[in-house]
Amino acid sequence: MSRTTMLAAAGPRAAVSGIGTVVGPEGPVDYEIGWSELKREEAWADRLLDAWGMGAGQRVLVIIANHEYAWAGPLLTAVRARRAVYTPAEPYGWDARRLTTFLRMEEVAAVIGLSGETVQAVAGSETIERLRAVPRLVVRPDARGPLRGEGIEASVIGPVGPALGLECPERAGLHVDPAEWGLDVIDGTVRLTSRADRAHAFSAFDTGVEGTLAEGPCGCGLPGPRVVLPRD
Repeated sequence: MSRTTMLAAAGPRAAVSGIGTVVGPEGPVDYEIGWSELKREEAWADRLLDAWGMGAGQRVLVIIANHEYAWAGPLLTAVRARRAVYTPAEPYGWDARRLTTFLRMEEVAAVIGLSGETVQAVAGSETIERLRAVPRLVVRPDARGPLRGEGIEASVIGPVGPALGLECPERAGLHVDPAEWGLDVIDGTVRLTSRADRAHAFSAFDTGVEGTLAEGPCGCGLPGPRVVLPRD
């Protein structure tokens, strides 16, 4: 059976690509994700990988939980599209052995999404020493402080509400797609407003992310303001 006949047998495509959940001031908010914005988010993720010099054949560990695919899935899709040799992992202590095994491979190019829980699970082990040699280390905010305590600097990745936030090698704040999202800071937290047409529109959504905005140009060349998180 060909791809064409399989798609025909499956029937018409769903109106939306999926459902995401984001936590707001009043609790969880479910939102629809349209096909058009999914493609735009994948294209933005590809630009972020350009800033990191990611290419085909590079070994990459991508640490994303299933429930995080609404904001992080486009990045994984972009990694696949570049034909990187990627390994998936979960951001929990019980999956720390996968990190250790991955870092024993030769020519590790990147670790993306490392969590504080995983760092705690491998503290004092050879894994911490191997992390020093990773040329592209991108971690969650709760992992940055513990790694800095070990003398390891890293860029940060994390959700800014429903949006992907990712630092480039400049480590000058989280890049958020400026064509897709407008950013503001009110009472110390980042607010997000959708700019492009989306299945679910957001207006001054309180992301709960504490930080400031860096408006100046970034050395990597990516456009738009960046979310600067408090320093640990």
